Amino acid sequence: MTGENDIGFGSSMLLVGANFSSSSMLFRENLTISDDQLFGFFKRLKDINIKEALILSNVDRSEIIFFNPGIKNPKKEIVRILSSHTSWTRTDIDSQTYILEQDEAVKYFLGIACSLNSLVMGDPSAKEQISNAFNLSKTWEMSGEHIEKLVNFALRANERVSEETKIFKRPVSIPAACLKVARD
Repeated sequence: MTGENDIGFGSSMLLVGANFSSSSMLFRENLTISDDQLFGFFKRLKDINIKEALILSNVDRSEIIFFNPGIKNPKKEIVRILSSHTSWTRTDIDSQTYILEQDEAVKYFLGIACSLNSLVMGDPSAKEQISNAFNLSKTWEMSGEHIEKLVNFALRANERVSEETKIFKRPVSIPAACLKVARD
């Protein structure tokens, strides 16, 4: 059932991830999925019947955004796939990851796109990271109508935030942010 505030594609969207606020840096570094590992990762997602997925992975976050085709326990399945990718146990992975569903997942993803859910707010690399992840998703045939609609919506939101606010004019690294605070 969709609510009054349903933004249109949240009914089956899920996001499983680990970020700077849910996990340690050591965990995230070990969990990072490099571009050359994506084929195998996308293959494992296809093996559990996920046909559309987007993967954002760097030292600050590893997040898998997908549209659930009816998997009974999607977080458990993603944790199982992640455990085959890393040296961490399923219990360790489960304790440092989260799952967001439906509109909550969409809103969180939009926050990533607009650089609100970043270690340093205003980091302009969010748009590039999402565009690159989308291109890789298309390359490995994991993009479809839902992912394309979501990414296009997120990139439009990024443009609007850029035009209407000064968020991208702020410091874009932790050292730069510290320096600005010290100067102020």
